[in-house]
Amino acid sequence: MRHRPQHRYRMFCVLVADRGRSSMENLNEFTARLRREEDRKYALMVTTRHMDPRLPARLIKGVVVSGAQRNSNGHRFNARGLSIKLPVPLCVAHDLAHPIGLVTGIEIFGGDEIRFSASLCNSAAAHGALEAWDALIEQRDLMACSMSARSIAGKPVGGLYSQFEIDEISLTHSGSDAGTRVLRVFERAPYIRADRPTEVTFWSKEQ
Repeated sequence: MRHRPQHRYRMFCVLVADRGRSSMENLNEFTARLRREEDRKYALMVTTRHMDPRLPARLIKGVVVSGAQRNSNGHRFNARGLSIKLPVPLCVAHDLAHPIGLVTGIEIFGGDEIRFSASLCNSAAAHGALEAWDALIEQRDLMACSMSARSIAGKPVGGLYSQFEIDEISLTHSGSDAGTRVLRVFERAPYIRADRPTEVTFWSKEQ
């Protein structure tokens, strides 16, 4: 008898949580979505803490979807079906436990290509951010891009994400979409000085 109140409480929690589910989600999918949302919130909190406005901003631009073709995972994305919610975490190899920056801008380019702008953490305390920044400047690693996408129109049919959101964008050694790439790496001073440029581009492949 002692265990009945606890059992009833658990049942109540499940029922209340169940009301937040869409009709297309089962309980496992709903739980996974809640976990992703909590991981995303944590990553955003960590990265915001490691953005120092007194230091130069470390900025990149890149391509995270290169076109409408199917990637090596069998997925393809309708760029115009992207629902943009910013910011989202910038990570290395989808590691939300150690985010390295914030994605602050997303745009559709040429109809099918999805491009992004991001700011890397500039605090020395940010785990992995300095190493990633050095690798980008030297063009020796993390030159491909990838994303964690979530369909908001039910299960993708034939691998097509007709409507979707981006949970995070990652820099990787190689991506499932071979056309993804970092386009530009640059730095912006927090204030204007007459003796030096406000913005310094380390390299750029923008067209």
